[in-house]
This record gives sequence, structure tokens and C-alpha cells, in this order.
Amino acid sequence: MYEMAQTALLVGAVYHLLFGAFHLVFPFALRWKESLTSVDGTNRNLLFVFNLWIAYAIWAWSFLSFAYPDQILASALGRGLCATIAGVWTFRYLMQIYFMGFGGNYQLPRPFLGLRRIPGPAFVPVFGLGIVTYLIPVLQNDLAKWAAVGFAGAVSMAVTYVFHLRLVNATRPQPVLARA
Repeated sequence: MYEMAQTALLVGAVYHLLFGAFHLVFPFALRWKESLTSVDGTNRNLLFVFNLWIAYAIWAWSFLSFAYPDQILASALGRGLCATIAGVWTFRYLMQIYFMGFGGNYQLPRPFLGLRRIPGPAFVPVFGLGIVTYLIPVLQNDLAKWAAVGFAGAVSMAVTYVFHLRLVNATRPQPVLARA
């Protein structure tokens, strides 16, 4: 199981290296310079700051996973780091469901690398990989813990989807009823 956990950390390191680079492409792919012109300067600049901060944090996780896999696997602190990273990806996964449901599309302002839209569900396995990759060092071969985490994840997804449906229904225009 130790080799599997080491492999998971290596996969996680590459995953985060690519994901950090992906974040640097956001302003260009989403044409922030043009599409955010109606947003005030403070909020527009905060989007750039948050995006760069996220890219840095993701690259820090990549560096730690590449540079210190043995220390991560051998210590409670390292496994805590893995649990935290899995938790961040779980939260991102749930936000995906809350805001996009299990459908929807990300519309790009203009084609980027030949794409005009990206189906929302395409991100579900991407974020799922971040979760599972960093749960492997934490849960290892404890089947009961995997079952408990899987159950908790399924319940969280269902609850988040119910809230998504409430959000969608709350923002839909309500029909005007004719008075008799």
C-alpha cells in the first residue's frame, strides 16, 4: 500500500502542476480584460489576485508532493496535509454541483484552443481525481474508512444538489397568474 500512496502523491504532484498552469490561462481563455469591463476596478483586480493566489497554492501542493513524499506518508502532519488537500478538492467539487448541477456549460466569450463551451460535468471527474489522489495516503487500505468517506461524499453531493435545485428554482421567473 505504501507504493500506491507514493504513486498517488506523484500523480497528485503532476495534477497540481497542470492545474496551476490551467489557472494562469483563465484570464486569457475567459477574456477577463474584455468581459470584466463592467465590473468595478476593485472587484476586477480581486479576481486576478484570487486566481494567482490559487495557482500559487496549487503549485505549493505540487512542490510538496514532489519533494517530500516520504515525509508526507510517514507523518501525521503529512497525512493531515493530504486530508486538507482532499478537503479543498471536495469543497470545489461540491461548489461545482451547487452552481452548475450535473449539467450546464461553461460558455467562453470567444473560442479558446478551438473550444467555445465546456460541459460542466467534464469537471466532476477532474475534481474527483484531486479528492481520491490525496485520500489514498490518508485512508490507505482501511475499507471501513473508505466506505464511511464514500457515504459521506454521496450524502454531501445529494444535499448540495438539492440546494442547487432550490437556487435554480428561486432564480427562475415565476409565472404571473391571471386574476379572474
